[in-house]
Amino acid sequence: MTGQERLEKEEGLEPNLEYLNALLERAAKKDLPEKIFHWSSVNPFNIEKFDGTEWRGECDQQTWWTLYQELQQSVKQTELKASVDSAVKMIEQYQLRGQVPIAIGNFKYQTFKREALSKMLTKSPNTEQLTAAKVSQLRDDQLFEEKRAYFAGALIPEKFVEMNLMEPVHEGLNVKFIVPRELCRALTNDQRLPTNLLIDFDKEGERDLKEYEFDQEINVDYTDEEPKRVKLRLWYDKVFRDAVFLFKLRYPIAPPYDEIWDNDPVRDAVIWIYRGETDSVKHTTIKNPLIFACGYTGTTQTPLEGIWAFLAGYGEPYREYTEKNRFNYFMSELRKNGKDVLIVGYKDPSRGIKENAQCLIDCIEYLQGQYSPEKIVVGGWSMGGMLARYALLKMEHEGKDLSGISRYYSIDSAHNGAVISLGVQAVVQYYDTKFYNPILRYLKDFMTSKLAKELLWLYYDYEAGHSTGVRTQERQQLMQDLHEMGWFANVPKVAVANGVGDGTKIQTAVDENWPGIKATKRFLSHKMTLRITQHGLFDEDEVCYARYDEDEPLKVYSNSEFGLMDLYPAGTGFFFYYIAIPFGQILNRETSYSSYVPMVSAVGYRSANRQDEIYEDKILKGETPGLPIATLESDERWQCDFGKWDWDEGNFVCGGEFVTDKKSGEKKWKSYNMPHCMLNQDLADWLLSRVL
Repeated sequence: MTGQERLEKEEGLEPNLEYLNALLERAAKKDLPEKIFHWSSVNPFNIEKFDGTEWRGECDQQTWWTLYQELQQSVKQTELKASVDSAVKMIEQYQLRGQVPIAIGNFKYQTFKREALSKMLTKSPNTEQLTAAKVSQLRDDQLFEEKRAYFAGALIPEKFVEMNLMEPVHEGLNVKFIVPRELCRALTNDQRLPTNLLIDFDKEGERDLKEYEFDQEINVDYTDEEPKRVKLRLWYDKVFRDAVFLFKLRYPIAPPYDEIWDNDPVRDAVIWIYRGETDSVKHTTIKNPLIFACGYTGTTQTPLEGIWAFLAGYGEPYREYTEKNRFNYFMSELRKNGKDVLIVGYKDPSRGIKENAQCLIDCIEYLQGQYSPEKIVVGGWSMGGMLARYALLKMEHEGKDLSGISRYYSIDSAHNGAVISLGVQAVVQYYDTKFYNPILRYLKDFMTSKLAKELLWLYYDYEAGHSTGVRTQERQQLMQDLHEMGWFANVPKVAVANGVGDGTKIQTAVDENWPGIKATKRFLSHKMTLRITQHGLFDEDEVCYARYDEDEPLKVYSNSEFGLMDLYPAGTGFFFYYIAIPFGQILNRETSYSSYVPMVSAVGYRSANRQDEIYEDKILKGETPGLPIATLESDERWQCDFGKWDWDEGNFVCGGEFVTDKKSGEKKWKSYNMPHCMLNQDLADWLLSRVL
């Protein structure tokens, strides 16, 4: 809801738009010494609270970025606009050292006086007389006033895993804070710089302001995981400003590893080793290895904490499913039953399937040469399952012996490709060229990567000026390579799919009043308009409309061949949820997900790229958890690479869980589309029975 709509709803008033436009025109002509005129029709964090006069505007990390972004968008003279990318680089250099930089925004800005805006919303007889001519007669001091936005935040590195933002939480109770003076210079339009710094870190027994130095590391040891309300007071000669921010921390979610291989002996990879047990005695070396190849985590090195947070259900909005998530159980059972788990990450996860598959080949060959294990289990989650598959195929194709590989497994891996809403792809690439937002930047980095071009059924390329999604040459080449190599002949394979096996579409409307996202965000010098619709839902076929200022609007249309692509039975992703955040909207997590890895892709159906093949009745109906493949073996087109469905002896399983019938007490399978790569108790037990 826009600010204008909110006022209409709360006060039951009809704004005089002629008067509002006249105000905006007057502001556009005003000479602003502070260069910022802040007036946004979407103002979710109430910037007036952040004036520095008292500790009342609490700021978490997302709020900090939103306030900064709104002020940057409100700069009138764009040539004087501070570079957001340069500020990001400054912040990152401290984060790379393991420090937590405290960034302080201190901006003077001009805005409309409340009295001037209230006239726009008055239903008195004088309302109609508030025309452009009337506005031109008013003095500046009757229309405008100077205010100050003063806000601080401790900025933890953003962790994204599989297109999901992990909640920004500091791992560990020891924190190395730092307040860089260079950030104070970069994040202000005030000529004055702070002279003295006082902080209350909300530490047990020490809740008082104490003086600290700029640019000096401040070690703080906390004793619990409760969120901290940190207060700052900065003196500017004889004037001080106050700010407060929320800081979240927790015990490290990733258990301590026993060994790490960082780019050696396996190049371009980082491998964390968790040794298993035999008769409750921990191994002193690698005896019974299981390779757990990671999925996509970004364009920088795979983060161990991010992996554990995502797979254990600690991400936003995955935390809704944490109680059912059994990833920690799965990993602990592997180790208790003698498996030495090697979690394989990558220096650059976005390089592509062939390039990062080489990391797994090198890992397998090093294990065989150095440790001579009797058997190795090889697989992974999401992209990792694809990398493991390609690695084994390449080894076999080159004549290498795979007799030492006892099992291959994949967890919701896109064997026949993945889907991301076409409208989301377009909006991400379009608006990332207009302003910086960490969510948009992460998604854009993936959506323009070689990996995305290889995996996505429909790929959108903004720079190429596409009006719809296309099949890329990279994808066609990968599929051709996999087809020519086939599947490894003598390595048993199993797969977990998070999508349902009975053809049920994803039940989501994203928003109860609109099957997608609508947003308009207006500043003095910028106006952003956005509409995203689910693919194939309406006859007009427009899945995306985006416009920035008076630029040529971006319009993207659905590809009729793919129909209701966003609702395919699949392991789901929260793309609509995340894309709404930079535009000031927080969607309902329970209805804002869409298809990511279609079930038919995760279990390797050989023909699974068309609408009729996704919903083919003879394939996807049935009451059992899985597909009734046994009757379809005469039709090769519908054969599944992982064989038949059978809970006890089958080689794949689809999304769902066993529930107890209240009347009979029997356990029955309940199918549902699950978040991508989630392992509940039943799926974890099924996979354990195959790989142990």
